[in-house]
Amino acid sequence: MALTVLDDLAEVDLSDVAGLLPPDRLGRFPALTEARAKDRYRTVMPGGESYETVLPRAVCALERIRGDGPGGVLIVFHEMMRTHLLGLTLHRQWL
Repeated sequence: MALTVLDDLAEVDLSDVAGLLPPDRLGRFPALTEARAKDRYRTVMPGGESYETVLPRAVCALERIRGDGPGGVLIVFHEMMRTHLLGLTLHRQWL
């Protein structure tokens, strides 16, 4: 069976925050922690994405998989897609 990597299922782009430990992140982006506490779903990572902007591309990837027809599929993902597949919203999950 061939392996197909779908770029639309890539992780959230954390850009400037990627790899920073919490104290470093707080030092460089002090407002980020407060913003995420208020609305984790819509908070855009500095230079990157928010969960809100990632969800549409991930859903497109799932639709592509569904459209490819029956067969063996393994999808590896995190909480955002699990939430979507259960019919929840990320915003509601984190309120």
